[in-house]
Amino acid sequence: MKHDTLKRFFAMTLALTCVLSIAGCGSSDNTAVNDTASADTAVTEATSEDATAQDTADTEVASTDTAAEDTAETEITEENVYAAISDYVLNEFGQYYDASDVSIPYLYIMDIDDSDTDDIKVYGDFWFYTYKINGDTLETQAGGSYPGCMHLKSAADGLTVTESEIVADGEDWGESAKEIFGDRYDDFIAAKGDDEARAGERGDQIAAYVRDNGLEVTQYQDYGWDPVKF
Repeated sequence: MKHDTLKRFFAMTLALTCVLSIAGCGSSDNTAVNDTASADTAVTEATSEDATAQDTADTEVASTDTAAEDTAETEITEENVYAAISDYVLNEFGQYYDASDVSIPYLYIMDIDDSDTDDIKVYGDFWFYTYKINGDTLETQAGGSYPGCMHLKSAADGLTVTESEIVADGEDWGESAKEIFGDRYDDFIAAKGDDEARAGERGDQIAAYVRDNGLEVTQYQDYGWDPVKF
C-alpha cells in the first residue's frame, strides 16, 4: 500500500513538474516574442522619426531656395535701367496720346543713384514720341517731355519703376525742377539746352528700336525740321 502510494506521489510530482516546465517554456517564448515586437516597434519608430526629420530638412532647404529666389535682385545695368523706364514711359505716359504707327520713348539719363537697390533713383529727361511711317522716314506726330526722377526697385524678375517725380508744368516748372534735381539742377539745365547732343542720342535710340523691330526706315523728321539720319 505504501509502495502504491509512493508510486502515485512520484507520478503526480512528475506530472506537476512537466506542467510547470511546459508553462515555463511557454512564458519564455512569449517574452522573446514580446521583446522582438518591442524591438521592431522601436526600429519602426526610429525609421519614422528619421523620415520625418529628412522631410523637415528637405522642406527647410526648399523654403530657403525659394526665399533666395524671391529676394534675388536683377543686376543694375544701363541696359536694364533703360528697358524698365522705357516700358514705364510707354504705358504710363503713352496712354494719353492718339495711336500712331510707332511709339518710341527717348530717355536722356543724367545720373543713376543705385546706393539703395530698393529705391534706385534715375535723374533725366524722359520723352514719349509717336511717329507715322512715310517711306523710309519716321514722321513725328506728337511728343512730350517728362523731366524728373524715376524711382526703381530691383527684384528677381527685373527692374520696376515704382514712382515717378515729374517736374511741374507752367510757372512752377523752375522751382519744381530745383526741388527734384537738387545739386544736379545746373547740369540738367545745361543738358536741356544742348540740342545737338540730344538729337544724336535720340537718333541712336530710334535706330536701336528700328533695328530691333525690323523697320525699313533710315531717318526721322520733326515737323518743320530737316530729316535726321541714323
